[in-house]
Formats: sequence, structure tokens, C-alpha cells
Amino acid sequence: EGAGRYWNHIPYPEGILTAVLRKNGFTVNHIDANVNDYSEDELYKIVEKKAGKVVGISALSVEYRDSVHKTFKIIKWAKPSVKTVLGGVYPSISPDVAKRDENVDFIVISEGENRLLKLMNCLKNNLPFDDIDGLHYRVGKAWYHNSKKVTGSVNNLNDLPFPDYSDYNTSKLFNWSQKYTQNFQFRKLPMTIMMTSRGCVYKCTYCGAGKTGNPINDGIKHRTPNNVLDEIKYLVKEHGIREIIFVDDSLLLPPDRIIKILKGITKLRE
Repeated sequence: EGAGRYWNHIPYPEGILTAVLRKNGFTVNHIDANVNDYSEDELYKIVEKKAGKVVGISALSVEYRDSVHKTFKIIKWAKPSVKTVLGGVYPSISPDVAKRDENVDFIVISEGENRLLKLMNCLKNNLPFDDIDGLHYRVGKAWYHNSKKVTGSVNNLNDLPFPDYSDYNTSKLFNWSQKYTQNFQFRKLPMTIMMTSRGCVYKCTYCGAGKTGNPINDGIKHRTPNNVLDEIKYLVKEHGIREIIFVDDSLLLPPDRIIKILKGITKLRE
């Protein structure tokens, strides 16, 4: 309970990206240095052994910048030939900062489900990157940028697969708690997180949720109640989940949708 790191990150976006890539024929491995509490030397060895031709990191907010770039440095030490991809909130709202790192080869801006798949297909088939919107890519020391377009974004959240956690250590990942902090005091284990919508209707100056380019604010999008309930049933069946934390930025809007979801959850518990 609470052993190792203070912060436990459920790899929800990574799980969705994994499912998308595997559905399209790519082999995906995971290295969860956080939940396994790897030292830098241990991470070096596991990258050397397990990493494929492309290694990606999904970065949360800007305070994780230093850890992200230290990790990329270790990756390039362990496997100099590997192509590195950075995505997530931090590089999407601060790409110019992220591009200072010579160990980063590609930066995927905003939602990654379509853009990362296009990038992987281009790398696989040795194609140019010109048609991948929202992509920053490095050639030598020079950076190039394709402007983000609506066409690269996810049109319908219902079309996305449920997260694939099949090769994560879920017995540890979903049963982690920390009794001395309010963030990780769960009533029941195993637990996980879900996102039923993306985007925020507000534009608070102190918050990144409403910022342009944020992967979870590429327009206001909602999953249907039935789609959300299907994922809940999947998580209970596959992982025995007993508590779910919804991490939407505006979960309660519109009210009629969340009411239908909550009524559906009540029925599932009968």
C-alpha cells in the first residue's frame, strides 16, 4: 500500500493508444517505470532489452517536464537508433519547450489516436510526414511543423476501443493506494479511471484544460451513456474493478447525459 512512488498514474490514454495500434497490426510493449519503481539504471536495462524501433512517452502536465526529458535521455543511451515520440498535455501546450530536447524525434500535438497511427504507418513504410497534421518532427537539428487540422482529431469518441491493459501489472496498478494523501484514498479496490468526455466549456486562465491544443480539449466531445456503461461492464469483467474515478474536465455537462450514466450504473449494481 503506497509503496514506491507517491503518484500512481493509471495509463488510460496509453491503454487506448495501445488498443488502436494493436488493432492496426502493430506490436506494442509497455515499460511502467512508475508502478515498478525502477531506478535509472534499471530503466536503462529494461529499455535496452524490451524497447522496439519506436518508443513513445505520454506526458501529463508541465511539472513532469524534467522527468520526461531525463527518461528520453536514458532511452537514447540504451538504444541510440530508436525513434522517440512525445505526446500528451505538456508537449501539446508547450511544444517549443519540448523541442529543446535533442533526444526527442517527434511530437504529436493534441489527440493522438489518429495522428500516432499515421506516424507509425509512415515510419513503417518509409513515407514522408507532410500529411500528418499536428506533428512536429526533427530532421538532423532542424524542426518542422505541420499545422493541426480538424481532420486529424477524433470525430466520435464512441469509435475508440476500450483501453488495453493486457500486459500491464494490473494486480499492482489497480490495487495501489496511499492512506496519507487524499488523492489515493479509495473506498474499494481494485480501482481505475475513465473519461466519458473530452473538452471543457470554460477557459479558466489558471488551468490547462481549456487551452488550445490540449489533447483532451480538441473540441467538446461526449461518449453516449450506453458506450460508457459498456466500458464499465468490460472493466468489471476483465479486471474485477470495484471503483471507478471519472476524470472528465466537465463531467456534469450536459446534465441529462450524466444522469443517464448514473441511472445506468445503478441498474448495473442491482
